[in-house]
Amino acid sequence: MASRRFLHIGMVLVFVLFWLFPSEVSRAATSTVNMSVGVGFQSYYDPNVWVPVRVVLAFSGKKSIQGNIVYHVARKYPYEGTMEWPITLRPHQTNVVTVGVPGELLRLGGDITFQYHGAVYASAHMIGISVEGSDVAGVVSDHPQSVQFLAGVSSANGTSELVTAYINPKALPPSVQLLQTLRYIYIDGSAAAELHSSQVKALEDWVRSGGILVLGGVEPNAGQIGLFSRLSPVNGSIVLDGSGSQLASFAGSTPLHSSLALLYGHAKQSATVLVGSTSQALIADAPLGRGEVVYVGFDASSPVLVSWSGNALLWDAISRSLHSAILAVKPDLFGQNGTLSIMGAAEQFPQLHSPPLWIWEITFGLYTFICGPALYIILRRHRKNEWAWFVLPLIAFVVAGAIYEMGVLQRPNGILTQNVGLVDIFDDHLAQTVGVEALMSPQMRSYSIVTPPSTWSVALAEEATGYADDGRVSFLHTENRTTFSHVRAWGGRFVYSVHEAHHFGNMDANLYSTGNTIAGDVVNDTRVNFSDAALVKDGQVIDLGPIKRGEVIDVDAMLRSNSTHHDVLAGLSMALQSASYGVGHALFGDVGSFVAAKAPQGDVLFIGWTHDEPNLFNPLGTTLPATPQWIVRQVLPVMPVVE
Repeated sequence: MASRRFLHIGMVLVFVLFWLFPSEVSRAATSTVNMSVGVGFQSYYDPNVWVPVRVVLAFSGKKSIQGNIVYHVARKYPYEGTMEWPITLRPHQTNVVTVGVPGELLRLGGDITFQYHGAVYASAHMIGISVEGSDVAGVVSDHPQSVQFLAGVSSANGTSELVTAYINPKALPPSVQLLQTLRYIYIDGSAAAELHSSQVKALEDWVRSGGILVLGGVEPNAGQIGLFSRLSPVNGSIVLDGSGSQLASFAGSTPLHSSLALLYGHAKQSATVLVGSTSQALIADAPLGRGEVVYVGFDASSPVLVSWSGNALLWDAISRSLHSAILAVKPDLFGQNGTLSIMGAAEQFPQLHSPPLWIWEITFGLYTFICGPALYIILRRHRKNEWAWFVLPLIAFVVAGAIYEMGVLQRPNGILTQNVGLVDIFDDHLAQTVGVEALMSPQMRSYSIVTPPSTWSVALAEEATGYADDGRVSFLHTENRTTFSHVRAWGGRFVYSVHEAHHFGNMDANLYSTGNTIAGDVVNDTRVNFSDAALVKDGQVIDLGPIKRGEVIDVDAMLRSNSTHHDVLAGLSMALQSASYGVGHALFGDVGSFVAAKAPQGDVLFIGWTHDEPNLFNPLGTTLPATPQWIVRQVLPVMPVVE
């Protein structure tokens, strides 16, 4: 009876304490979390790149809570596991964060949730409009109706109408990878003044990777604001009210029906003036990496221009005048023929080597042609033929045991790792690395891999595994961490990552061409050594051999004409020795469009092979790494010389 009374008293005390001091989980449970998401840019997204997902969380609690935004990848081979982003919800505030999701996963649909202590408190369905193969222009402005000036404007190839999307300045993603859906971005002066430095830096890197940034507006022009003044091709300074006759002449259209405020300025040395003169430039552009920055000295959303019959012709003329590189086309990260295919090369672990074939041939020959006849003769001589029923199975057991023991001795004991990838150098300030880290072990294991901040990663599993769900990618503030828990023996797992490297370096070239000859020198100013390297010029491969860091290679080659895509691949496979065997052969076979891309007219394409991993993957714990295999690409200028 006494024990029962103490039990009742204890239950009452626990109830009173719980009522007086509720737990954090119960506090959160009584609070309301409302969640909404916006996919891409006004729902437009490219399924072949990383796509921004803007998450809005309205929290009515009285105390801040630390939770996670979680996206669960369910039954979408080869993707697996979950992706999570930590977030702190402030009381009675609307909390906004932009996360990134592979576009291919968005095409397959799914929900994103807010979780606190493992419990789901809010969720939202992600849905968007795929614009694969289309040119998308984003208009960054405070006024949603400003996108009207691009109505009827054609895409770069002229085959379809340009897809346009309005972007609020606060919603512009501060990541170059999350901007890759866009081909063009227009920004006016007032919107430029609202951007954070991280957003401006992302825009600059986006241009270097092949984007086209248009700086517009009058008093101020975006090119007069902060860091944009360094990027602008023109120093805008003089505002005049004009008839816009120069614009009408450039567009090949009828004159404007009323005057328009125009901002003229002095063009910089690197600029190409499209409308006006060097001292009074109205429209000009300048290259930056593989992209371009365009200055327009007017407000594109002005009613005078929007209502003008030649408005679409004006923007079509500007688009045709740009000379952005062919290689500026955004990479296909998640398509079947994109860089995701390098997963097939990564899973070929060279550490798993079997004995030579001749050992098996000798073993089989001894067992078949010597063991059997010799045993027959011995047993017949001793008149013990019936022993064959016991001796032959015993010998077979011994041979099988010896073969198994040989396999155990040959089998590596630990975590096998292999990383392969591609490095695309845009200029001396920026390079994009796309790679796969593969992991496998003969035992059941858990893996952890750390990648640098601002890296976008997703977990993958081999096809033989089926639909795995043991991976977790955590996008933290100081690093990104991918973990795989309790992976079965021989189960292959992969981390697929893309990262913008600002300190990789570049190849510095001093090349010139005369007639059918190319000469000069190439300097390796990157952070890696190249085991093999080559130049591709007009379909011809020029073998450079190995190049160490800081080494200068002289170039002097005769060019022939009428080379085909197949000739380029064949020539590169001979120049790049690592492409002829093992993992390198598999990697080279998967990235033909990367290494044999056509360089812009007059330029040359550098292709190098390195076994130095570019500091992308850091597996935690002791591993048995294979030799890294990375292919590096860069467009190099060639100066024509008139004889």
